[in-house]
Amino acid sequence: MAYCPPNSYEFTYLDSPEFYILSLHFTAFFAVPIYIFTGFLIVFKTPQSMKSVKFSLLTFHCWTCFVDVVFSILVSPFALAPLYAGYPMGVLQWMGVGIQHQAIFSMASTEAMLVSIIGVYENRFYILTHFRQWWGPVRIPWYIFNYFLALAAFWPVYYLVPDQTNARESVILQLLVPSFCLNAPFAYIWYSAKFKYYNQKLTNFSIILIASHGLFSSIFMLFIQIPYRKVVWGYCIFWMRGVGIRCLERSSQEDKSVFQSRMSKIVLY
Repeated sequence: MAYCPPNSYEFTYLDSPEFYILSLHFTAFFAVPIYIFTGFLIVFKTPQSMKSVKFSLLTFHCWTCFVDVVFSILVSPFALAPLYAGYPMGVLQWMGVGIQHQAIFSMASTEAMLVSIIGVYENRFYILTHFRQWWGPVRIPWYIFNYFLALAAFWPVYYLVPDQTNARESVILQLLVPSFCLNAPFAYIWYSAKFKYYNQKLTNFSIILIASHGLFSSIFMLFIQIPYRKVVWGYCIFWMRGVGIRCLERSSQEDKSVFQSRMSKIVLY
């Protein structure tokens, strides 16, 4: 197994904290407006056919975006993967918040986001299941218990230091994006610590990918959920006509789409 000791490692700008923090802030600069726009669509443009999933979708979106803000702005942890060590470089550090508090805050936020992902699946289960009579009264205590575990799990460490089938498919596809953006970096960090492999470039890009998963999830949501995609196309057409670009909107049946629904196309002329 390859081992890269510090005296043989060639440092570049990609390894530096300066590149790392600049990349996080650059990502956040473009991501925050997309977070707000996506939240606006969920709150005000969700059709009646998706009302049952609206709250869980909004909760999931808020938590994923909040975790992005934590990693890219508030905490910005500069990690040394082989040692499971690092130090914060974010706004909370400038404000004098203790490192242990920032660590607990980051981990608890991530756990709460994972609970929101489970909540999306639970919502689909509640809608599709035949056991509503006994599951309905248990839902609220179940959510409270899971969020309590998410927020309380790391306190010991601190003291030591639409169509139902189509909707289900779209939700699962939407959750694949944050899952990949989280699993791949965490897998590398685990590998780095397990086999003592040091590569600061990959560590930096891993944390940047973690801090960007909400951005990718938001963009994916805008195009995989049909109602939101139609609104985005409408805004695009409105903007192009506003700047003098002549265009027509045509609808065609897309048989190969996973949703088997009408797709809008913009034709310039």
